[in-house]
Amino acid sequence: FPIRFFKMIILNGKADVFIGIYEIPHGMLSVLCSLILNKKSVVCIIGNPKYSIRNKGIRGLVTKFIYFKADIITVTGLNSKNFLVNNKGVNSKKIYILPNSVPSEEYSKKIINKKYDLITLGRLSEEKGLFNLLEIVKHLKNKYYDVKLGVAGKGELYDKLKLKIQDLNLNKNIDLLGYVEDSNLFLNSGKIFVSTSFTEGLPRTIIQSMFCGVPVVSSDVGDISDLIINGKNGFLIKDPNNIMEYVKQIDFILSNSVKQQELSKNCNEHVSKLYSHDKATRVWSEILNKLII
Repeated sequence: FPIRFFKMIILNGKADVFIGIYEIPHGMLSVLCSLILNKKSVVCIIGNPKYSIRNKGIRGLVTKFIYFKADIITVTGLNSKNFLVNNKGVNSKKIYILPNSVPSEEYSKKIINKKYDLITLGRLSEEKGLFNLLEIVKHLKNKYYDVKLGVAGKGELYDKLKLKIQDLNLNKNIDLLGYVEDSNLFLNSGKIFVSTSFTEGLPRTIIQSMFCGVPVVSSDVGDISDLIINGKNGFLIKDPNNIMEYVKQIDFILSNSVKQQELSKNCNEHVSKLYSHDKATRVWSEILNKLII
Protein backbone atom coordinates (compact mmCIF):
# COMPACT_ATOMS: atom_id res chain seq x y z
CA PHE A 1 0.00 0.00 0.00
CA PRO A 2 2.65 2.66 0.87
CA ILE A 3 4.46 2.08 -2.45
CA ARG A 4 1.24 2.34 -4.44
CA PHE A 5 0.29 5.48 -2.53
CA PHE A 6 3.73 7.02 -3.13
CA LYS A 7 3.57 6.30 -6.88
CA MET A 8 0.10 7.78 -7.11
CA ILE A 9 1.20 11.03 -5.46
CA ILE A 10 4.33 11.38 -7.60
CA LEU A 11 2.39 10.78 -10.82
CA ASN A 12 -0.30 13.23 -9.78
CA GLY A 13 1.85 16.05 -8.45
CA LYS A 14 -1.08 18.43 -7.95
CA ALA A 15 -1.01 18.71 -4.17
CA ASP A 16 0.49 21.79 -2.53
CA VAL A 17 0.78 20.25 0.93
CA PHE A 18 1.38 16.62 1.90
CA ILE A 19 0.06 15.56 5.30
CA GLY A 20 1.17 12.38 7.05
CA ILE A 21 -0.61 11.01 10.13
CA TYR A 22 1.93 9.24 12.38
CA GLU A 23 5.62 9.33 11.55
CA ILE A 24 5.95 5.91 9.90
CA PRO A 25 5.00 5.19 7.18
CA HIS A 26 2.74 8.11 6.23
CA GLY A 27 4.82 10.88 7.77
CA MET A 28 7.86 9.60 5.91
CA LEU A 29 5.87 9.41 2.66
CA SER A 30 4.61 12.97 3.03
CA VAL A 31 8.15 14.27 3.61
CA LEU A 32 9.61 12.37 0.64
CA CYS A 33 6.82 13.53 -1.67
CA SER A 34 7.29 17.13 -0.61
CA LEU A 35 11.06 16.97 -1.15
CA ILE A 36 10.80 15.38 -4.58
CA LEU A 37 8.06 17.72 -5.78
CA ASN A 38 9.31 20.84 -3.96
CA LYS A 39 6.09 21.13 -1.97
CA LYS A 40 5.30 21.51 1.74
CA SER A 41 4.79 18.76 4.29
CA VAL A 42 3.00 18.37 7.62
CA VAL A 43 3.63 15.41 9.91
CA CYS A 44 1.11 14.80 12.69
CA ILE A 45 2.47 13.03 15.77
CA ILE A 46 -0.52 11.39 17.43
CA GLY A 47 1.25 9.30 20.05
CA ASN A 48 3.94 10.04 22.59
CA PRO A 49 7.29 11.03 20.96
CA LYS A 50 9.06 9.98 24.17
CA TYR A 51 8.02 6.35 23.65
CA SER A 52 11.29 4.40 23.48
CA ILE A 53 10.51 2.41 20.32
CA ARG A 54 10.35 5.67 18.35
CA ASN A 55 13.89 6.61 19.35
CA LYS A 56 15.91 3.43 18.80
CA GLY A 57 17.82 1.91 15.87
CA ILE A 58 16.78 2.51 12.28
CA ARG A 59 13.36 3.73 13.35
CA GLY A 60 15.00 6.37 15.51
CA LEU A 61 17.10 7.59 12.58
CA VAL A 62 14.09 7.71 10.25
CA THR A 63 12.07 9.57 12.86
CA LYS A 64 14.85 12.12 13.32
CA PHE A 65 14.97 12.66 9.53
CA ILE A 66 11.23 13.30 9.53
CA TYR A 67 11.45 15.80 12.39
CA PHE A 68 13.99 17.95 10.59
CA LYS A 69 12.71 17.68 7.01
CA ALA A 70 9.00 18.24 7.66
CA ASP A 71 7.91 21.86 7.26
CA ILE A 72 5.40 21.60 10.08
CA ILE A 73 5.03 19.10 12.91
CA THR A 74 1.89 18.84 15.00
CA VAL A 75 1.82 17.33 18.46
CA THR A 76 -1.03 16.72 20.89
CA GLY A 77 0.22 18.85 23.78
CA LEU A 78 2.88 20.89 25.51
CA ASN A 79 4.91 17.98 26.91
CA SER A 80 5.41 16.56 23.42
CA LYS A 81 6.43 19.94 22.03
CA ASN A 82 8.95 20.52 24.82
CA PHE A 83 10.42 17.06 24.29
CA LEU A 84 11.01 17.67 20.58
CA VAL A 85 12.57 21.09 21.25
CA ASN A 86 14.71 20.18 24.26
CA ASN A 87 15.64 16.57 23.46
CA LYS A 88 15.57 16.43 19.67
CA GLY A 89 16.59 19.97 18.76
CA VAL A 90 13.54 20.66 16.61
CA ASN A 91 12.77 24.32 15.88
CA SER A 92 9.88 25.32 18.13
CA LYS A 93 8.46 27.66 15.47
CA LYS A 94 7.50 24.76 13.23
CA ILE A 95 5.76 22.78 15.98
CA TYR A 96 2.04 23.34 16.46
CA ILE A 97 -0.06 21.95 19.27
CA LEU A 98 -3.04 20.27 17.63
CA PRO A 99 -5.01 18.64 20.43
CA ASN A 100 -7.01 15.56 19.58
CA SER A 101 -10.62 16.57 19.26
CA VAL A 102 -13.97 14.80 19.18
CA PRO A 103 -17.36 15.71 17.69
CA SER A 104 -18.84 17.34 20.76
CA GLU A 105 -22.39 16.80 19.52
CA GLU A 106 -21.91 13.03 19.79
CA TYR A 107 -20.74 13.05 23.43
CA SER A 108 -22.67 14.73 26.19
CA LYS A 109 -23.58 14.26 29.82
CA LYS A 110 -26.74 12.22 30.22
CA ILE A 111 -28.61 11.49 33.42
CA ILE A 112 -28.75 7.71 33.45
CA ASN A 113 -28.29 5.00 36.02
CA LYS A 114 -24.58 4.58 36.73
CA LYS A 115 -24.07 0.87 36.26
CA TYR A 116 -20.31 1.07 36.85
CA ASP A 117 -18.20 2.73 39.52
CA LEU A 118 -15.20 2.58 37.17
CA ILE A 119 -14.91 2.36 33.40
CA THR A 120 -12.14 2.23 30.85
CA LEU A 121 -12.24 2.14 27.06
CA GLY A 122 -9.46 1.25 24.64
CA ARG A 123 -7.37 -1.47 23.08
CA LEU A 124 -6.57 -4.39 25.39
CA SER A 125 -2.80 -4.28 24.96
CA GLU A 126 0.28 -4.31 27.20
CA GLU A 127 0.95 -0.57 27.21
CA LYS A 128 -2.49 0.09 28.72
CA GLY A 129 -1.44 -1.33 32.10
CA LEU A 130 -4.70 -3.24 32.51
CA PHE A 131 -3.33 -5.83 34.93
CA ASN A 132 -2.63 -2.91 37.29
CA LEU A 133 -6.26 -1.91 36.88
CA LEU A 134 -7.36 -5.35 38.06
CA GLU A 135 -5.16 -4.97 41.14
CA ILE A 136 -6.74 -1.58 41.82
CA VAL A 137 -10.20 -3.16 41.79
CA LYS A 138 -8.98 -5.93 44.10
CA HIS A 139 -7.89 -3.35 46.70
CA LEU A 140 -11.03 -1.25 46.32
CA LYS A 141 -13.11 -4.36 46.97
CA ASN A 142 -11.85 -4.34 50.57
CA LYS A 143 -13.93 -1.21 51.19
CA TYR A 144 -16.47 -1.37 48.35
CA TYR A 145 -17.38 -5.05 48.19
CA ASP A 146 -19.67 -4.59 45.19
CA VAL A 147 -17.36 -2.20 43.29
CA LYS A 148 -17.95 -2.60 39.55
CA LEU A 149 -15.59 -2.01 36.62
CA GLY A 150 -16.62 -2.02 32.97
CA VAL A 151 -13.84 -2.65 30.44
CA ALA A 152 -14.74 -1.85 26.82
CA GLY A 153 -12.44 -2.73 23.94
CA LYS A 154 -10.84 -5.56 22.03
CA GLY A 155 -7.26 -6.76 21.87
CA GLU A 156 -4.74 -9.51 22.33
CA LEU A 157 -4.94 -9.48 26.14
CA TYR A 158 -8.63 -10.38 26.35
CA ASP A 159 -8.13 -14.04 27.29
CA LYS A 160 -5.28 -13.30 29.72
CA LEU A 161 -7.33 -10.62 31.44
CA LYS A 162 -10.27 -13.00 31.75
CA LEU A 163 -8.05 -15.61 33.44
CA LYS A 164 -6.53 -13.02 35.78
CA ILE A 165 -9.99 -11.81 36.78
CA GLN A 166 -10.87 -15.38 37.74
CA ASP A 167 -7.60 -15.78 39.68
CA LEU A 168 -8.33 -12.62 41.67
CA ASN A 169 -11.93 -13.71 42.32
CA LEU A 170 -13.27 -10.57 40.62
CA ASN A 171 -15.78 -12.14 38.23
CA LYS A 172 -18.67 -10.31 39.88
CA ASN A 173 -16.76 -7.04 39.96
CA ILE A 174 -15.44 -6.74 36.40
CA ASP A 175 -17.23 -6.95 33.06
CA LEU A 176 -15.07 -7.51 29.97
CA LEU A 177 -17.43 -6.10 27.37
CA GLY A 178 -15.40 -6.29 24.18
CA TYR A 179 -16.37 -3.80 21.48
CA VAL A 180 -19.23 -1.48 22.47
CA GLU A 181 -21.47 -0.05 19.75
CA ASP A 182 -22.51 3.10 21.61
CA SER A 183 -19.46 4.58 23.33
CA ASN A 184 -21.43 7.63 24.50
CA LEU A 185 -23.89 5.42 26.36
CA PHE A 186 -21.07 3.33 27.83
CA LEU A 187 -19.10 6.36 29.05
CA ASN A 188 -22.22 7.78 30.68
CA SER A 189 -22.69 4.51 32.55
CA GLY A 190 -19.58 5.09 34.71
CA LYS A 191 -18.79 7.32 37.68
CA ILE A 192 -15.02 7.47 37.05
CA PHE A 193 -12.89 6.79 33.96
CA VAL A 194 -9.57 5.14 34.86
CA SER A 195 -6.47 5.06 32.64
CA THR A 196 -3.48 3.02 33.77
CA SER A 197 -1.48 3.41 30.54
CA PHE A 198 2.32 3.40 30.53
CA THR A 199 2.41 5.58 27.41
CA GLU A 200 -0.14 7.73 25.60
CA GLY A 201 -0.35 10.83 23.45
CA LEU A 202 -3.65 12.53 24.24
CA PRO A 203 -6.34 9.83 24.29
CA ARG A 204 -9.66 10.68 22.65
CA THR A 205 -11.32 8.24 25.03
CA ILE A 206 -10.47 10.51 27.96
CA ILE A 207 -11.73 13.57 26.07
CA GLN A 208 -14.95 11.73 25.23
CA SER A 209 -15.35 10.72 28.86
CA MET A 210 -14.92 14.31 30.02
CA PHE A 211 -17.49 15.55 27.49
CA CYS A 212 -19.84 13.11 29.24
CA GLY A 213 -18.99 14.70 32.58
CA VAL A 214 -17.13 11.63 33.82
CA PRO A 215 -14.05 12.59 35.89
CA VAL A 216 -10.78 10.80 35.15
CA VAL A 217 -8.05 9.24 37.26
CA SER A 218 -5.12 8.69 34.91
CA SER A 219 -1.41 8.04 34.73
CA ASP A 220 0.51 11.24 34.04
CA VAL A 221 1.97 10.25 30.67
CA GLY A 222 2.17 11.90 27.27
CA ASP A 223 0.12 15.09 27.08
CA ILE A 224 -2.62 14.02 29.48
CA SER A 225 -1.56 16.76 31.93
CA ASP A 226 -2.81 19.30 29.36
CA LEU A 227 -6.21 17.67 29.64
CA ILE A 228 -6.52 16.87 33.34
CA ILE A 229 -6.09 19.65 35.88
CA ASN A 230 -5.16 17.76 39.01
CA GLY A 231 -7.87 18.00 41.63
CA LYS A 232 -10.15 20.15 39.47
CA ASN A 233 -11.48 17.78 36.79
CA GLY A 234 -9.69 14.58 37.76
CA PHE A 235 -6.46 13.25 39.24
CA LEU A 236 -3.06 12.46 37.74
CA ILE A 237 -0.93 9.57 38.98
CA LYS A 238 2.79 10.15 38.47
CA ASP A 239 3.75 6.47 38.53
CA PRO A 240 1.43 4.12 36.56
CA ASN A 241 2.57 1.27 38.84
CA ASN A 242 1.53 3.05 42.05
CA ILE A 243 -1.58 0.96 42.69
CA MET A 244 -2.32 2.47 46.09
CA GLU A 245 -2.26 6.05 44.80
CA TYR A 246 -4.94 5.09 42.28
CA VAL A 247 -6.93 3.46 45.07
CA LYS A 248 -6.60 6.57 47.23
CA GLN A 249 -7.86 8.99 44.58
CA ILE A 250 -10.66 6.73 43.37
CA ASP A 251 -11.80 6.18 46.97
CA PHE A 252 -11.81 9.95 47.51
CA ILE A 253 -14.16 10.48 44.55
CA LEU A 254 -16.45 7.53 45.30
CA SER A 255 -16.88 8.58 48.93
CA ASN A 256 -17.52 12.26 48.19
CA SER A 257 -20.61 12.90 46.06
CA VAL A 258 -20.21 16.69 46.23
CA LYS A 259 -16.64 16.49 44.90
CA GLN A 260 -17.77 14.02 42.25
CA GLN A 261 -20.36 16.51 40.96
CA GLU A 262 -17.79 19.34 41.00
CA LEU A 263 -15.29 17.28 39.01
CA SER A 264 -18.00 16.28 36.54
CA LYS A 265 -19.00 19.90 35.89
CA ASN A 266 -15.39 21.00 35.42
CA CYS A 267 -14.69 18.13 33.03
CA ASN A 268 -17.38 19.14 30.60
CA GLU A 269 -16.51 22.85 30.72
CA HIS A 270 -12.78 22.24 30.14
CA VAL A 271 -13.05 19.99 27.09
CA SER A 272 -15.90 21.98 25.56
CA LYS A 273 -13.62 25.02 25.52
CA LEU A 274 -10.43 23.38 24.21
CA TYR A 275 -11.10 20.02 22.52
CA SER A 276 -13.92 20.52 20.03
CA HIS A 277 -13.55 20.13 16.26
CA ASP A 278 -13.91 23.91 15.97
CA LYS A 279 -10.76 24.40 18.03
CA ALA A 280 -8.80 21.93 15.85
CA THR A 281 -10.12 23.59 12.68
CA ARG A 282 -8.68 26.94 13.79
CA VAL A 283 -5.24 25.37 14.28
CA TRP A 284 -5.37 23.74 10.84
CA SER A 285 -6.35 27.05 9.25
CA GLU A 286 -3.33 28.70 10.86
CA ILE A 287 -1.00 25.95 9.61
CA LEU A 288 -2.29 25.90 6.03
CA ASN A 289 -2.35 29.69 5.77
CA LYS A 290 1.30 29.82 6.86
CA LEU A 291 2.39 27.14 4.38
CA ILE A 292 0.49 28.46 1.39
CA ILE A 293 1.46 32.08 1.99
